[in-house]
Amino acid sequence: MPPPPEDRLRANPDLARVVGPILERSADQGFLGSMAVDEQIDHALGFARVAEDQLGKPPDRALDLGTGGGIPGLVLGAGWPGTQLTLFDANQRRTEFLTEEIRVWGISDRVTVVRGRAEESGRLPSLRGRFDLVTARSFGSPAVTAECAAPFLEVGGILVVSEPPGAGSS
Repeated sequence: MPPPPEDRLRANPDLARVVGPILERSADQGFLGSMAVDEQIDHALGFARVAEDQLGKPPDRALDLGTGGGIPGLVLGAGWPGTQLTLFDANQRRTEFLTEEIRVWGISDRVTVVRGRAEESGRLPSLRGRFDLVTARSFGSPAVTAECAAPFLEVGGILVVSEPPGAGSS
């Protein structure tokens, strides 16, 4: 029996060597919440478990909607080297930060950063219906998140949504 996705991804050396420091810098910029980076990584690994349980494998193409400081996208990018990953956010400072970090990491051939508004960008032919997985953490209410994510999903694709640990319902 293969190890659970969280264990396999946690064992990836890039998670501690590359992603951890990027997320620390992201937190220093104010792009992540107040939770410790290790806890945010653990929470992000749950996205991998749910996605692989539903898809039966890592996705071919994934979009992290409202990626913010890179959670869960960067964690998934480290653990899924065969996945074409898009980190999507509306904020220019965050997308510029992530674009530079991806370039330095050397994975821009498979990870791209896109800045835009989800409600508009989901209509673009280059993004519409292109992803077998869309992730969203703290993007918005469930209804808004589903409405914004749906145009990005291919037929049969899945949306995995979460609030950060300890988030209260409003």
